Parts: sequence; C-alpha cells; structure tokens
Amino acid sequence: MKALRSTSTAIAIASCMACGGHPMSPTEPTRSASAASPTAAATAAQCTSGLFTEATRAGEVDLSGARGLVRLRHVEIDLAGFRKAAAEGEPLTLNLFPDVCLEGHPAEVSFDGAGGVIWTGHIQGEPDSVVATLVVAADVLVGSIVAAGPKSFQIAYAGNGVHVVLQINPAAFPPD
Repeated sequence: MKALRSTSTAIAIASCMACGGHPMSPTEPTRSASAASPTAAATAAQCTSGLFTEATRAGEVDLSGARGLVRLRHVEIDLAGFRKAAAEGEPLTLNLFPDVCLEGHPAEVSFDGAGGVIWTGHIQGEPDSVVATLVVAADVLVGSIVAAGPKSFQIAYAGNGVHVVLQINPAAFPPD
C-alpha cells in the first residue's frame, strides 16, 4: 500500500482538471457512449446502479458555466462503496449519465491511511489509452476519464455533499 504524497495536492490537481484545466473529448448527448464496443454496450444496458446517484440536494457551486461544457449531472457518490472496491481491487461501475455506464478496472490504487485514495484504472472494452483517475479526500471525490475518443468526462465537487459529472468539448481549449 502506497502513501499519498499529499492529499491536498492530489485534490488541487484533480480540481484543476475538473474546472477545465485539461481538455476532454465530447460524447454526443443523444448517442450512447457505449456504442463503440459490444462489451461496453452490454455493460451500459445492464447498468441500473453504480457509484453515482441523482443528487437529492443542491450544491453550493454552479459549474454550468464551465469552459467547453456539453452537459452535466448533479450526483451523490457512494464513497464507502468506492473505498471498499478500491481496497479489494474490484472494478467500479461508473454510471456517469443515463446513457453512459462504464466499468473501470484498477491499475494502481494508493491509500493515505486517513480515508484518502488515488485510484487509476482503465475502462473495459476501451483502448489502454483510456485512463480514469479518481481522487478521494475526506468526503470529496474529483477525477477524470480521459480518452482520445468520445468517452471523456470529469467529476468535480459542487459543495454540500453534491458532485457534478461534466462532459467537456475539447474544441473549447487551445491545442497543446
């Protein structure tokens, strides 16, 4: 088990990514993101639950003006389920939007002993270049699923226990 270098640094990095600091690829809102592979399509069709549930309260930060935003979803996160899956090396069901349900498989997981976790993994049925990074500190999860194709997303914290799943258009950012 590796110690986190700095939970606050990891949160700052992931928060920067979630606020538009890193370009992400779009997913067409009307197209199922699972259409690219039969395995992902089967996962999406069977996804009735996962890490995210619809938020039952409002967040404190409005992320609807995020640069390049295509769509967003306010969610609450099963942090206990996330920590348990991370500790046991189990896959994560990432039900990002009603039409986007991905299965993340851990590649590397680090813990800090105080409940902080850095989880890095790959998405089933996608090329190895599709990388998911999720960082948890206290009761906050931030992260991203970065791909060259149409399945890239960000997770940000909106306050009051509410998180936001964002889909961002990379054309809104200058080229590297």
